[in-house]
Amino acid sequence: MARRERVIDAAYDLLTTMPYERVQMREVSEESGVAVATVYRYFKSKELLFAHVLVRWVNRFGSRVQNRPVRGLTNEDRLVEVFTRAIRAFQRMPQFFSAFQVVETCADPEARELIRQLSVETHEIYASALAGVDSETVGDIMLVSDAVMNQLLRSWTLGHIDIDQVYRAMERSIRLLVRAADSDRMLPQLARGD
Repeated sequence: MARRERVIDAAYDLLTTMPYERVQMREVSEESGVAVATVYRYFKSKELLFAHVLVRWVNRFGSRVQNRPVRGLTNEDRLVEVFTRAIRAFQRMPQFFSAFQVVETCADPEARELIRQLSVETHEIYASALAGVDSETVGDIMLVSDAVMNQLLRSWTLGHIDIDQVYRAMERSIRLLVRAADSDRMLPQLARGD
C-alpha cells in the first residue's frame, strides 16, 4: 500500500506543477520510484490514477472547510463563502479543474464512478453552509450552483472571462438561487397565514 500511496503522491505533485495533459505515467513512475508496470497494476489508466489524485485534493479542501468553518449570518453569505473558497482553490491550481473535466468524461468506468462519488462529497461540503433548508431544496441548490461554477470556470480557463467575473457571477447566481428557494418556502406559509 505504501507504494500505491507514493504513486498517488507523485501524480499529485506533478499535477501541481504542470497541466494534466502533459503528465505522463512514465513521469509518475520516475517521480514515485515505482516501476511503470507496477503503476499500471495499481491504476489501469491515467484517468483512474488522477481520479484518486482528485479525491485526495477534494478531501484536503473538505478538511480545510471543516477546520475553518464558513462564516456568515445568512445561508446566502455562507454559501457564497464556500463557493468562493472552491473557486480560489481552482484559481490557484487550474490544472486540477482540467483534470476533473477529463476524468469525469473518460472511458474508464471506475474513474467516472470515483468522480461521481466525489461530486456527492463535494455537494455535502457546500451544503454544510445551508441551515434550515430541506434536503430536496439543498440538492437543487447544489446541482445548479455546481453547474454554474463549472461553466464559469470553463469560460475562465478558455480565456473568455477573467477570474473576477467568475467570483462576481458566482455570487450573484447563489444569491438569486437562495432567495428564490427562500421565497418558495415562504409562499405556503403565507398562504396559510403563518
